[in-house]
Amino acid sequence: MTSQINDLRLAELLASRLCHDLVGPISAISNGMELLEEGMADLDEEARRLVGESAEQASAALQFYRVAIGFGASPSDDPGQLKRLVEPFLAHRKTRLDWVEPLGEGLPAGWGKLLLNLVAIAADALPMGGRVEVSAQPLPGQAQLRCLALGPEAELRPDVAAGLVPEATVDSLTPRSVQAFYAGLVAERLGAQLVTEQESGDRFRVAALFPA
Repeated sequence: MTSQINDLRLAELLASRLCHDLVGPISAISNGMELLEEGMADLDEEARRLVGESAEQASAALQFYRVAIGFGASPSDDPGQLKRLVEPFLAHRKTRLDWVEPLGEGLPAGWGKLLLNLVAIAADALPMGGRVEVSAQPLPGQAQLRCLALGPEAELRPDVAAGLVPEATVDSLTPRSVQAFYAGLVAERLGAQLVTEQESGDRFRVAALFPA
């Protein structure tokens, strides 16, 4: 029963995280529709822009999280399709993507799902926007799947980092820390170890290390 309760709690927290990312653009769509219904000609163009951009943002988040936290979503290991999920997800956070090929070589099946969760952690580390560099850099005796967050005040916030500490439990999680905790579960399933490093004031690294 305890395991089932933990599973339910984790599902609730992941749903809260998804809703948090969706409530903004969906509210903006609603506001835009209200402006259009008022029929004010000078506001119509702005309302249509608001609705269009917000719909794109909501769609990008849904498609991203469908693979990042969804069950059975596929394909999740195709670099081209993964890039098409990540790019718009970051763009609406005023963050640019640098995608360094090749990716996926020598990594176990399911690495794409882990990558998306690393991207989400890196995006959370850029409160003012910036750039996320995705790469797979080999290390001695290890393969590394890396997301480097670069931008003003780039760092892992304490409320997010709480999901990565060894003593973290489902009961201790919040909607802010659940993504990091879930990434750790995905990494563990793949036999990888998650590491984070504050490289400088504007550089933060989150990576998964796989035994070579």
